[in-house]
Parts: sequence; structure tokens; C-alpha cells
Amino acid sequence: MKILYLSSVTSDKLFSDLFNKGLTTGYVGQKYHGMFVKGLECHLEDGDLTVLSQPPTASRSTIFTEKQNKINFIYVPIIPVLVIKQFITVCFSFIYAFGWCLKNIGQKKIVVCSIMRIYQFVPILLVAYLFRCRKVTIACDVPWMTMTQIKLAKPSRKQRLVISISKKLCSIFDAYVFLAESMNELLNPKGQPYIVVEGFCDINMANRANRQEDKYDRDVILYAGGLNVKYGIGTLVEAAKRMKDQGVELWLYGLGDLVKTLDTDGNIKYFGPRSNDEVVAAEMKATLLVNPRPTEGEYTRYSFPSKTLEYMASGTYMLTTRLAGIPDEYFGYCGVIDNETPEGIEKAITDAFSLGREELHRRGLAAKDFVLNNKNNMIQTKRVFDLFQSL
Repeated sequence: MKILYLSSVTSDKLFSDLFNKGLTTGYVGQKYHGMFVKGLECHLEDGDLTVLSQPPTASRSTIFTEKQNKINFIYVPIIPVLVIKQFITVCFSFIYAFGWCLKNIGQKKIVVCSIMRIYQFVPILLVAYLFRCRKVTIACDVPWMTMTQIKLAKPSRKQRLVISISKKLCSIFDAYVFLAESMNELLNPKGQPYIVVEGFCDINMANRANRQEDKYDRDVILYAGGLNVKYGIGTLVEAAKRMKDQGVELWLYGLGDLVKTLDTDGNIKYFGPRSNDEVVAAEMKATLLVNPRPTEGEYTRYSFPSKTLEYMASGTYMLTTRLAGIPDEYFGYCGVIDNETPEGIEKAITDAFSLGREELHRRGLAAKDFVLNNKNNMIQTKRVFDLFQSL
């Protein structure tokens, strides 16, 4: 079986180079799809997996091919002009996929694409029709919700057109990999085969010990991700300020619309965007990790924050809101924020701290064992691989 994987994921080396040159986007996609392809390669022979990537940068391309272990990376040439850039991506995707299919005539072929890369659907459909490839999409978002940021109850005429086109394009696939079970009813109108994979934790975290003696010597609450008002970060900051006299510090990593107005006096510390290795190292040393994302809104049914698995795999105890897209099995291994006001978040943090450092550490390690044994990228991609084989 040969797999062509269309994404923005790059080799670890290229992404590190882009980050060092000031890249400020693409972290979540790189981690998710990076673990996806690293997991898939373990179930394939050398050369069976090709990643056709449009790197998350506006700079002109200087690298066009690369090999990482058993994965072949092919990079779409980038011209930093919006319309030209997308046109080149569509044309190059079709030409490369056409040649890839010719090269692998007689083999079972799977073309995999993110459901958000709608402009690549047409070349995929053409190639799949010509060569009878199986088409699989990975759905981490509902396209029209992300594009229009609307509630489905009262869309405008323009938004209805976007929804209509998106729905038609999303129905072209032979199988689906969903982030949440509820996505199936929206994105799979033909009832094609599907599986739900909330995400992955890095199996290599099993080799990184979370030790009590390595923790910071003060109470540190840490959040890493988008620092946006819509994610509840403003409310989290207000909750942390209420705990200033208790010696509690809130450490924030990432970028977002809240950064410009963030008050970092007192117990609020802002570290900006950092490499994933640096962020994970800080998560392991923190006392408590938190995700205050609000639970209101239709989109929460179709979302599973990637930081949930990263937090749990770090071995540090996590507090989260009860988002509809998070399966119940996770809540047995983390604390829950039931009241999403500053007072409610403060109470949830205080209740967690009242357990004591040793109990928090024990619970954090239990969460780590749960995700490493059930949600690591080797186990999750084996399920995806089995789906591919059944097509």
C-alpha cells in the first residue's frame, strides 16, 4: 500500500529552521500531523509514505525534497503572492499526484488530505478518478464553522453559499478520520467508513520522567496555546490575579489577541512563543496545567483541544472545562472547571492545590499512563492504518 499525505507538515529539521527564523504559525498542525505521519511510517515499508507539503511559511521555497527516516517529503514551491501561491499549490498537487500514481500503478493507493485544504480537493478528485485511488480526509475542524465563524441557526446568504459548497466538497471522500464522533453527522452524508481519533500523545514521552524533585519551588499554573479572548484566557488571567497574595504564578506561552493588553505585573508571567520541547519541559515542572476554553458555542461539540493530550502526557495534573468534544473517559484523569467565571476558575485551582503536591503528582502520573497506554501515536495510527487496509 502506498500513501500520499497532503498537509502543511514538514520534517522536524525544516520546521525547527523555520521557527528559528521567526515562524509564528503552524505549531498545532506540525505537532498533530507530525505525530500522525511518524506513527504511520511504523506500519509501512520505506518509501510507502510520501508527504506532499505546503510549508506554513510565506517565504520562497529553498528546499523541495527531503527524507526523514522512512518518510519522503515533497515541498510545494512557494511564491509569496496569495492568488499565485494557491494556484501553484493546486497545479503542483495535481502534477505531482499524477506522477505518483503513474509510478505506483498496480499498487493499492491512498490519498490523504486535511478537510480544511479545500483548494486541493479538485486535483485530488481528478487524480483519484483517473487512477482509482482511495480518498481519505482528516477532519480536525468543521470547515464552514472555521471559515465563517458563525452559528448555524442564522447564516447569511453568502454564508449559506459557503456552507453549501463546503458540504458538497466534503462528501467526495471514501473514508474519514474525525476528531469527534459528532462530526460524522455533519461531514459524512454518504455514510462512508470512519473512525474517531481525538489526537495523539507522543510515545517518546514515556522516556521523559516527571519527578517531584524537578518541579518548580513555587506554585506555577501554566497555559500553553492560543492566547485569545475566545479561549477564556482573559478569565484565567483575572482568576490568577485574585490568587496573587497566595504566591501563585500563572505562566503563559504562545501568541494571540490578548498579548497586546496582557498585564504581566505581579504574578502573571508571559514567555511568548517557544519551541515545543521547551514548552513541554516547562509543563513537566509546573504544579498545574490549565485549559479554560469556554464550553458555550456549537463548535465545542466538534473540537478536542490538542493540548489535552500534550498536558496529560507531560505527567502534570490538568484542569479543564467540560468541553462537549472531550470523551468522558478523559475526565477520570483530570480536574474539571465547572464554573467558567474568574471566581469559578479560582475555586477550581484552589481545590486542586488543596490536594497537596504529592497527590497532584500522583494523579498527573496516572493521566500520563492512561494516554501513553491508550492514545499514543503508534496505537492511534494503527487504527487508521487498519481503516486504510479495509478500503
